[in-house]
Amino acid sequence: MNAHRSPLTARAMATGVAVLLGGVVVPLSAAPARAAMVPTPVPGCNIAHLASTLTTAVAGSTIHLSGICTGNFTIAKNLTLDGPAILDGGGAGTVLTVTAGNVVLNQLTIRHGVASPSAACSGKISRGAGLCGGGVLIEGGSVTLNGCTVSNNSAGAYGPRFSLMGGAYIDYGSGAGGGIAVMSGTAVLNHTTVSGNIAKYGDGGGIANSPIGRVTLENGSTVSGNTAEGSYPGDNGAGGGISNGGIGAGINGIVTILHSTVSGNSAGWIGGGIYNGGTVALTDSTVTGNHAGLMWGGITAMPYTVLVQQGSTVSGNIPLP
Repeated sequence: MNAHRSPLTARAMATGVAVLLGGVVVPLSAAPARAAMVPTPVPGCNIAHLASTLTTAVAGSTIHLSGICTGNFTIAKNLTLDGPAILDGGGAGTVLTVTAGNVVLNQLTIRHGVASPSAACSGKISRGAGLCGGGVLIEGGSVTLNGCTVSNNSAGAYGPRFSLMGGAYIDYGSGAGGGIAVMSGTAVLNHTTVSGNIAKYGDGGGIANSPIGRVTLENGSTVSGNTAEGSYPGDNGAGGGISNGGIGAGINGIVTILHSTVSGNSAGWIGGGIYNGGTVALTDSTVTGNHAGLMWGGITAMPYTVLVQQGSTVSGNIPLP
C-alpha cells in the first residue's frame, strides 16, 4: 500500500467505506456516532453505508472497508471489496449472498453467519428448507477470495425430523455449506482459509458445491476443522471439509485443489475430508487427518472421478480408505 496518500484519500479511508471510481476516491458521509453501530460501536464500518453502497456503486467499483461490518449483505454486480475488515453475520442470516457479477474479496474475515432459507438451494445441495451457505452463498456469477478467512459459520437447524419407510429419517432443517455454498457459478479461493464451520444434519461443513458449480482452491488455501453433522440413514453428514455434486443425478460439480490442504475435518457419515459426487482433482495438495463416522475418512471413492496427481497425498484419514 502506498504510504504517501493524498489528504483526500486519507479522509476517504478514515470513513471506513469509500468507492474507487475511475481512479478517484469518492468518500461517503462521515461515520455516524458510535451508538449507531451494530452491534458494537466500531469506527470504520457502518452497516447502512455499506448496504447502500453495494446497491448504488457503479459496476466495477472497489469498496474499501475497515473495522467490523455486522449484517447480511447482497452483491449483484461486478464489485471488489478490499479489507482488512470483518463481515459478521451476527448469528442471523447468511453473511454475503452473491447473485450475479464477478466479485473479488480481498483480506476479509467472514464469520458468524447462519444460513437463511434459499429456494436456489433446496433439493439441490440441501433437503427440506434449503439452508445453504452460512458465510457465503453464491447463486450466480463468480467470487474470488484472496487472503480471506471464512470461519465459525453454520448451515442447517436442529428440527423437525420426518420418518420414512424402513425407519429412516429426513431432517427438513438440513443444511449444506456451513462456510460457503456454490449453487451456480464459481468460487476461487486463493491463499484463503475455511475453518470451524458446521453443516447441521447436512453436507459440506466447510464448502458445498452443487452439480453445476465449480470450486478451485489454490496457492496455500486451507479447509480445516469443519464438521458435517449427522449419520446415515436420513441425517446426511457427508463431506466434513467439502461436499461436491449435490443431490440426485445430472451435471456433476467440479472441485480443483492446487497446492492446498484439506485437513482435520469430520463427517458423521462418509467423506471426512471430501464427499465427491462429481470430479475432484488434486495437484500438489494434501488431504490428511480427516475423520468419518462410517467410511472414507479422506475422500469418497464412489463412483465418480478423483484425480490424485503430481505430488498429492491422501493419508492419515480415519477410517480407510
